[in-house]
Amino acid sequence: MTNYRILGVARLTGLTTDTIRKWERRYCVVTPRRDERGIRRYTDADLRRLQDLRHATDLGYPIGEVARLTPQELSELLRSKPLPAVPSAVRRKRNLPDVFTRAVLTGLARYDGEQVDRMLSAAARLLPASEFVLDLMSPLFAHIGRAWRSGSLEIGQEHLFSAVARSVLGNLIRTYPPRPDAPLAVFATPAGEPHEFGVLLAAMLAASEGLRVQYLGPNMPVASIVQTAEQVRAQALVLGVVRSRQRSSLSRALVSLAAALPDRIELWLGGKAAQKDLISRLQRPATAVPTLPDFYRHLRSRLSGS
Repeated sequence: MTNYRILGVARLTGLTTDTIRKWERRYCVVTPRRDERGIRRYTDADLRRLQDLRHATDLGYPIGEVARLTPQELSELLRSKPLPAVPSAVRRKRNLPDVFTRAVLTGLARYDGEQVDRMLSAAARLLPASEFVLDLMSPLFAHIGRAWRSGSLEIGQEHLFSAVARSVLGNLIRTYPPRPDAPLAVFATPAGEPHEFGVLLAAMLAASEGLRVQYLGPNMPVASIVQTAEQVRAQALVLGVVRSRQRSSLSRALVSLAAALPDRIELWLGGKAAQKDLISRLQRPATAVPTLPDFYRHLRSRLSGS
């Protein structure tokens, strides 16, 4: 194993010695050993790590963010067809989700669930929750749905992505600590509605804003949804309603739910079937948030008291 002194590492990476020391001190990017004279000694792995970090920062990624990636995650990120260099503020705002999207789709094409998991988990650590949901996950679900319907994606790949995404999102929801005295919201889809990912993403957004979240999943009987909301003393019930082709059965289920749900519990309906004509049949107040950006805007407005 080769051992490099810091001047050699600086020449091979293009970093200054001051930058290397600063990255070690602030971000613990590598931990060189010291020889008997107290001189830093760097391994081949240290060198590769610093080269990859230099490459990432040249592309505009903040060091404080990419330093948190494992060597494998960072290598996969850089292999996913990096975009031309642009100012870091622009890249951070617009392009980082695109790079992760390519890395996820590359793993999915190989049926590599571990890479998909690593990339989604890494993106969740690097991106703000709203950007992770609105700019990465929501477009990814839409893309994969279109690819599956067109036949360019196999059903096994679609199911693999769904399984990994469900696991990643479920784990993320549990990592956000609720605010003191935070309201509790229940998230579900009614019976006959199997599309759960919109409401699951909404649950993550709510958790990231400090709400207490009870996620029930898809295809829940109306009576069970109402019973749970009452038992946990929920302040809001958020239902995903996507299947507009089954409007009559969906309408009957929601009318039944609205009649049974206590007035103190707010009812929010999300998804493309959440339209005014549907809500007008409920004979109780309800809020339509057809898209995730609609939901997020309404959520933040309610939390701010405006």
